[in-house]
Amino acid sequence: MKMSPWLAFFILSSAIAPAFPAETHCPGSVAGVSLRHINGYQMLVQVSANHSAPSDFLLDTGTQVTILDQSFANVLNLKAKGSATLQGIGFRNSTSIAQVDELAVGANTVSDLKVLVANLASINSSGLRIKGILGEDFLRRFDMLIDNSRSLLCLDDAGLMRTGMTGQRISLLPTPNTANGDVSVNSLIMSVRLLGGTQMVRLALDSGSDVPFLFAPSEVLAAGALEGHLRVGRGANGDQQWLVTLPPQTIKIGGDNRSGVSFLTLRNGPQGSRVSAYDGLLPTGIFRSIFVSRSGEFAVLDPNYRGSSQRESRVHRCVFRRALHVAERSILM
Repeated sequence: MKMSPWLAFFILSSAIAPAFPAETHCPGSVAGVSLRHINGYQMLVQVSANHSAPSDFLLDTGTQVTILDQSFANVLNLKAKGSATLQGIGFRNSTSIAQVDELAVGANTVSDLKVLVANLASINSSGLRIKGILGEDFLRRFDMLIDNSRSLLCLDDAGLMRTGMTGQRISLLPTPNTANGDVSVNSLIMSVRLLGGTQMVRLALDSGSDVPFLFAPSEVLAAGALEGHLRVGRGANGDQQWLVTLPPQTIKIGGDNRSGVSFLTLRNGPQGSRVSAYDGLLPTGIFRSIFVSRSGEFAVLDPNYRGSSQRESRVHRCVFRRALHVAERSILM
């Protein structure tokens, strides 16, 4: 079996917020799990594989297939069942496929899940200490609420949260299957207008990225919006990348305008660093919370809902405000 999953995120710093006791009560009496914010927009979630003790995984809606670190796969005694080509922004690597009997996030489980096994040492060298990356093959089976203000992840396979979510419903764009019949690269794609641009763009909601990103800005932005300053970051494979920070944009999603969004792009252009299904990445962390209905194929950005408590701690507010400015701060390498 061969697969060609896509992995897309950038690490611009290695700051990790301390773990906080977080509320785990979700709308609809759904059980939730705590998130730990790192690198501004990114977040960690505890995952158990084959009944192992829970370990830190990067929560990544931009990754098609869940990835286990090679050392963790060895502990689980997983055997290779095929090969895969792992692609991302600026890289293409060979890796292997294995199967886990069960993957669990809190009380939510998926059985007989094919995963990728890769060496994540290059990612961990940037400050992360993760055993894997939790991807869309697991997450797409649930309605999902990511509440950044409460550091809370809610997964719902019974539609219990949906009726309590109020706010504008943003349609998720249909994504075609890949040429060999595999599942699409990312199902969380929205149509977004860049008010400094020339056309609508398709942006993938990506919880694994800590910056907004455009693959080919020259195709969607006016000439005057293309000049920016150089900076250094790390790609999903841990390699250093030269990036350009573009001038802040106002983006329009449905009827909502958000100003001051700074997109990054590769200095040397998009060759081999994009997918045809979408034009860029929009971190889920720029929203206070986001609800995704898989069966309804829509998202609600910053939904209004009645949780067990609407109180936000000072620490959570500071973490959220820090995330909003991640694309503007200096890089720590």
